[in-house]
Amino acid sequence: MTIITSFRTLQFEGSDYEFSHLLPFGHTLSAAGRDGADIRVRVSYQSHVFARRREADEEFHLVDEAGKPRVFCPDRYSNSLRFPVFCQRMLSENMLTWESKDRNRISNMAVMDGALKSGDHQIAVYYLFPSSVDGLDVEMVIKSGYSKLLNFEHIKRRYNVVQLVKKCHFSQVKVPQ
Repeated sequence: MTIITSFRTLQFEGSDYEFSHLLPFGHTLSAAGRDGADIRVRVSYQSHVFARRREADEEFHLVDEAGKPRVFCPDRYSNSLRFPVFCQRMLSENMLTWESKDRNRISNMAVMDGALKSGDHQIAVYYLFPSSVDGLDVEMVIKSGYSKLLNFEHIKRRYNVVQLVKKCHFSQVKVPQ
C-alpha cells in the first residue's frame, strides 16, 4: 500500500496537506546491468518522511507502516516536497551515501545533497531490496528524512548509490544487510 492510498489528505492545525508528490516512481539506470541491460528502480516512501515519533501522552495523527502512532510534522512534510526531484538526482548523479543506524540500532543508508561536510544537514534515510514485481529490478524505500548533525570524521565508509543498487540487483540481497 502506498502513502497516497493511505493518506489522500491530512488536516493539521487548520491546513490540508496532500501527498501526491509521494507517489512511487520509476528510474532507469541505463546499461548498468549485465551485458548492458538496464536496471529499473522503483522509489517509494514511508510515512516517516512527513511524521515524527510521538512523545508520551501526545495526541497522534496517523499510524505508520508498523502500526505505531506518529505525529504529523510540518517541517518533515516541507522537506518531503523535495524528495521526488532529489531521489531522481540521487540516482542519476550517483551521489555518495553511507550506512547509518536509527534509534533502534537498525542499519539503513543515508544520503544528503551537496558535499559531505560536517554540520547540520537534511538527510534522506533509505534501504534497497530486490523487487518481486515484473519489470522492476530494485526497490528503493525512502524511510525518513530529517535534519541531523553529522560529523564526517566518524563516517569513513562511503559508497556511490549506484554501486549499492548494483549490489542489491546482482546479489539479490537487501542493502544494507
